[in-house]
Amino acid sequence: MSEKEHDIQAGLVRWATWNIKKYPALDLLMAFCNERKGGYKEISYFMAEGLKPGAPDLFLSVARHGYHGLYLETKTLTGQLSAHQRRIKRLLIAEDYKFVVYRTVPHGIKLLKDYLSIREE
Repeated sequence: MSEKEHDIQAGLVRWATWNIKKYPALDLLMAFCNERKGGYKEISYFMAEGLKPGAPDLFLSVARHGYHGLYLETKTLTGQLSAHQRRIKRLLIAEDYKFVVYRTVPHGIKLLKDYLSIREE
């Protein structure tokens, strides 16, 4: 994950954390720390725990609108999905999960609000 992607994802998680009391379902937003760096031994250790190339960055474990949950992939304005990410996306969609790429914090917030049917008063 690039530094810019980190900033986007951290901003979205910060917003969600600030709004958990108002929207408790946001407490089920979780990250996959899939961008581990290290040598072969360290990567092998994490792969034994389930590290998998292409896993999305965030998961909202809330069923809505006929989906089992919402996967979010963080990208910059010019970032593209890798081959692993495109494969995982297809598999998740086939299993009735919603998968969305978001590129800015406001876009991510809108996606979460729309998915959770949050209408501001």
